[in-house]
Amino acid sequence: SRTSLDVSSQCSKKRKLSAILSPDSEHDQGVEHQPLPKRRKMQRVSSGNKASSAASRRNSKKKQVKKMVIKKFRVQPKLSQTFEKDTVDKLMGAIRDIHAKRGGECSFEELYRSCQSLCTLNKGKLIYDKLYDLCDKHIEAMIGSLHGDEALHEDDNNNLLPRLQDIWMNHRSEMHAIRQVFLMLDRTYVRQETECKSLWKMGIVLLKKHILQTDKNSFIEVKLIFHILRLIELERNGEEIDKVLVKNIIIMIAHLNIYKSKFEKELVANTNEYYLNEGNTLIQQLTIPDYLNQVMKRLDDEHKRCIQYLDHKTQRHLSIAIEQQMIHNHVDKILEKGFNAMCDQLLINDLRHLYALFKSVNALAPLKEYFYEYSKQRGLHIVNAGIDTQTQSKQDKEMVVKLLKFKQSLDSIISQSFQRHGDFRKIIRKSWEYFINQRENKPAELMAKFVDFQLQTGARGTSEQELEETLDRVMDIFRFVNGKDVFQAFYKKDLAKRLLLNTSASEDAEKNMINRIRKECGQTVASNLENMFKDVDISQDLNEKFRLHLEKQEHVGNHIDFKIQVLTSGCWPTYNTDVIDLPPVIADHLQLFSSFYVRINSGRKLSWTSSLSHCVMAANFPKGRKELVLSAFQACVLLLFNQTNKMKFKAIHSLTKISKSELRKTMLSLVKANILLKKTKGMECSDDEEFKLNAKYENRLRRVKVNQIQIIETKQEVVKTSQKIYQDRQYQIDACVVRVMKARKQLLHQQLMAECLKQLKFDAQPRQIKKRIEVLIENEYLERDAKNNTLYHYKA
Repeated sequence: SRTSLDVSSQCSKKRKLSAILSPDSEHDQGVEHQPLPKRRKMQRVSSGNKASSAASRRNSKKKQVKKMVIKKFRVQPKLSQTFEKDTVDKLMGAIRDIHAKRGGECSFEELYRSCQSLCTLNKGKLIYDKLYDLCDKHIEAMIGSLHGDEALHEDDNNNLLPRLQDIWMNHRSEMHAIRQVFLMLDRTYVRQETECKSLWKMGIVLLKKHILQTDKNSFIEVKLIFHILRLIELERNGEEIDKVLVKNIIIMIAHLNIYKSKFEKELVANTNEYYLNEGNTLIQQLTIPDYLNQVMKRLDDEHKRCIQYLDHKTQRHLSIAIEQQMIHNHVDKILEKGFNAMCDQLLINDLRHLYALFKSVNALAPLKEYFYEYSKQRGLHIVNAGIDTQTQSKQDKEMVVKLLKFKQSLDSIISQSFQRHGDFRKIIRKSWEYFINQRENKPAELMAKFVDFQLQTGARGTSEQELEETLDRVMDIFRFVNGKDVFQAFYKKDLAKRLLLNTSASEDAEKNMINRIRKECGQTVASNLENMFKDVDISQDLNEKFRLHLEKQEHVGNHIDFKIQVLTSGCWPTYNTDVIDLPPVIADHLQLFSSFYVRINSGRKLSWTSSLSHCVMAANFPKGRKELVLSAFQACVLLLFNQTNKMKFKAIHSLTKISKSELRKTMLSLVKANILLKKTKGMECSDDEEFKLNAKYENRLRRVKVNQIQIIETKQEVVKTSQKIYQDRQYQIDACVVRVMKARKQLLHQQLMAECLKQLKFDAQPRQIKKRIEVLIENEYLERDAKNNTLYHYKA
């Protein structure tokens, strides 16, 4: 060992010095060499002595030159004749000690230097061959011990894996120790000259040779894979297994290169069979949410299994096996058995699992079909619930609320469970456009009433933000309505009541609603509604001018708080302008206002309507003074009872000139408020019905609202609005037919019908279009062809 160290030291010195010597320096004489002068420190000198300082430096530089002499090489020591044999025997003995797990006579440092010396002498092949033979025999002996044990050949014997684990762990520790000793060999000869490229690889090759490539040990591979798969199946069934054992065996077969080629294929096939049986069993026993949770649990278990002892790349194969056997094979049954129930109960997490699993097996197409059918059928149930005449009123009142709730639940499912997939939003639009238009005009009418309630003072319990969110949601479902003109008509009528009766909760909310209508219905409709607000603002200024006019003229009775709304006839709904007999004080003020208005607005005419007029009247009852908020009709009736306590219906009608239908509603409303008493019981009111003032009237409120009859929409008003819508649609159909025929000049009947249905913005019935075509022919806008009765010509 000491000799080898000297040799290597001399060799290294020779290599270093040879770089310094010139090609002619093989003789033994010394070679003179002038080295560079040493670097001196800079000294500060004055400017007057610069020349003398430079001269002194040149002189000192010449005196400091030294010579370097290279001496002869030392004599190279000679190795003993038995050095190579003794060193090899010492190293092989150390390997036997490692295999036998006993301590050796030589230290690790001594063995390492011995290997290093032989590698320096180019004896790497000799060491490698002897090391290879020695390890080959040792591994053959270890694996042969398994062949000799007949019990390991049986399937029920569980000792094979522990025995293989011991062999593998011993092999790893032995090869690690051998590599530490032969590190120089591993880095030089093995890496450069052999196919194994490393001692570790050499050990794996030998291990693979005796486990897999020997006929007598061929049973080991089969039993090895069989026992690993059995342990994995036991763990899937909920039993505890030795995961460390399985992990070590998996590492071994991965190094033997049979993990991918043989074991993984067997594992995937076994997994497919296992989850096929489990899927067929559980789909019958569990509810769909529980079944989906079980699938997710199985996926998570296989993920953990891959983290703990399997290769992480195997996880995808196992996940595909679970998804194919437990989801893809049962797609229709899962949807049929549990999809509607999960949507009804809004099981967001379970629906998220369903979407993720169906997406992984490319089964979103059937999911979309079921989602469309669910949306359509549930929507039809809500819309058609009011068709039953017995519960029509109640069901219709709840329709919009149910539709909003249903739409919100569908949006939640798409955003939280279906990853905001665009196709599902298209499905919502398609299904809603189908079912919401099945009851013609009714959904649009009910939406207008719902918005009216939200914007009235009765909805003041909600915050401004909640009100805006509710209105946004209403307009969200309003987009699916074809008959938008129905909504416009009812909304316009309700808006007029809110403005005239001062029942609007917020002017800002009203204007924001008009902006929403502008986006959905266009600028023309929105401008018409905005003109109604302008009329109200102008009327306020006009009333202020009229008040100043009365004060200036000093008219008697100007103490009455008297306000008039001047409405542009084209912007507001049509109201009844029948003249009624008003109290003299009110009639005088109307006459004064008419004169005042005509004077400042020449050429205009006022038509008075009292149907939406209201007032506050002081009433002195025996049990206290009350302020009654009344409609104009109610006020006219009650003022008659200042003259008498009893009056018949016929007399009231002759004195007020109110139409009998309106008077009946007015009288019954006063009876219902307990201000008047009716002689007969029930809600019938004949011409001979007698009414009297209730002297015992009492109410805990000081101001009592009795004019709710004006706010509540009657059936007659609904019919009137519907008729107005029908008339407007007739005009739209006429304009559409004339526009099409003017452009095409002549068309067949079916072509004209198809073009009109395409252009009209509402769901027009073919019989309506056909009827309007006949009217246009009578009015000579169109004419039939003389030879072909189904061909129309446009008459210019």
